[in-house]
Amino acid sequence: MRRYFAKTGIYPINHTVVIKRAIDERNPWLALNLFHAFTEAKKDVERVTSETMKSYFDTGLVDLAGQTGIQADPKAYGIKASRRVIETISQYVHEQGLTERRVAVEELYAASTLEV
Repeated sequence: MRRYFAKTGIYPINHTVVIKRAIDERNPWLALNLFHAFTEAKKDVERVTSETMKSYFDTGLVDLAGQTGIQADPKAYGIKASRRVIETISQYVHEQGLTERRVAVEELYAASTLEV
């Protein structure tokens, strides 16, 4: 995975949150609020991880490459940060014959989340 990420800049997405279109249409605020809630939860995890790893970095038990990898955040949240990965997945899905056409990012995500 490390070599693939270094070569492509892509860390494959393996989780997402799904909301039925009808629910999104009735509650257009929901998707963006969920995004913000997950972003805040991620910040909490990153803070704890940083505190936990500090002594490993300070003593050299984890090398600079490991420290750089953690700080790079290959699993960034949001469409802006993930657009390239999402477009690549869409292309692969189409190439493998799972879809008749390449599906656009804007078709996959709630309109309220496209700018985050």
